[in-house]
Amino acid sequence: MAHKLGTAGMRTCLALAASLLLFCCGGVAQVTIGLPPFGSFRGGSADVVNDANLNVHLSVPVVSKAGRGLPLNYVLGYDSSLWFPVNLFGQSV
Repeated sequence: MAHKLGTAGMRTCLALAASLLLFCCGGVAQVTIGLPPFGSFRGGSADVVNDANLNVHLSVPVVSKAGRGLPLNYVLGYDSSLWFPVNLFGQSV
């Protein structure tokens, strides 16, 4: 037996599908944080600069303890990848 979907049900399904597409596609355009594989980097022991997007990745070790099974390594990390459009002479840069 076929189940008939009314116009209210169809609108609900279309609204749900549109909202899923809207919220899922936003994460694709985000800048990669951390250290992506096959990247070009330079820096020292605490900071690393990604040459592709000029993201600075800072790592500050807080606690480092050896353990029987797994060691405890607590590190504070920061990424400087803040992107926003800049308007220069009437053109987006």
